[in-house]
Amino acid sequence: MALFGKDNPAPSSESNASAGSESGLTAKELVEKIVQLLSDNPNEVSVNELAGEQVSVLEIRVAQSDTGKVIGRKGRNIQAIRTILEALGGKQGKRYSVEIIG
Repeated sequence: MALFGKDNPAPSSESNASAGSESGLTAKELVEKIVQLLSDNPNEVSVNELAGEQVSVLEIRVAQSDTGKVIGRKGRNIQAIRTILEALGGKQGKRYSVEIIG
């Protein structure tokens, strides 16, 4: 599954300056899209955000067979997701915590 292509051109640097209110993509939507791309059962992916003032918890629910794919070998996939959220949170002045509920 290609992320960019004929139907989905690569975003320009101007339109994707920040993944927040300017691009219309929330942290929840971003995580949901990434997990769907990793999953064999993308229709069973759901992300629930428990928002607080300083910290938001993102609960990821996937099919049991996809839990390992989302975590990745030695936890690399979930760590990459957390790193992206750390960068996004730094820009927003907010922290994100990610939990997988399989």
